[in-house]
Amino acid sequence: MPGASARWRAGPAGRKVGCAAACSPSRCELKTLTHADLESPPPVLAAERVLFGWYLNELVLKLLAREDPHPRLFAAYACAIEALRGDAAESALRQFEWALLHEIGLGLAELPAGEGGHWAWQAGGAWRPAEDGRGVARSTLAALANPALSLDAQQRREARRLLKPMLDHALGGRRLASSQLMQAFRARAPSA
Repeated sequence: MPGASARWRAGPAGRKVGCAAACSPSRCELKTLTHADLESPPPVLAAERVLFGWYLNELVLKLLAREDPHPRLFAAYACAIEALRGDAAESALRQFEWALLHEIGLGLAELPAGEGGHWAWQAGGAWRPAEDGRGVARSTLAALANPALSLDAQQRREARRLLKPMLDHALGGRRLASSQLMQAFRARAPSA
């Protein structure tokens, strides 16, 4: 970002205190972080996982009002960031997307009634039975709504198919730089 800078300086007792500037063409703000308590050390992440974290941050910045508190979402965010260290990173991304869409009011609070079957989501939060087995399995929806569960490969595919258009709608056509960078990263990565 032109004109923006970030730097660290030593605070009291040698602790690091952040100082960051965020600028736009019309205004510039300077905020100083004077105190932060870490519950755990920040995760050390591989390149792809760093992009996952950037994606989470970008979703929050684009879809939530500035300085608007969302304590439940912050807890989901903290769980997702922690999960980036392990094998359940993609499950955590989908579960965070679900929580975020619920928090901004897309009507995901109520899962469809009954067991089994495949479901399709309609604008306004209504669920309808999916035709020809298309849609999302009830078990996938239950796993999305419960961060204690991990999604299997099929559930991750179904969740992505459900959540991507919902996120695109919520973003109002704005593209995410992290998604574009991830596509470029995966295109350059050697095949396994």
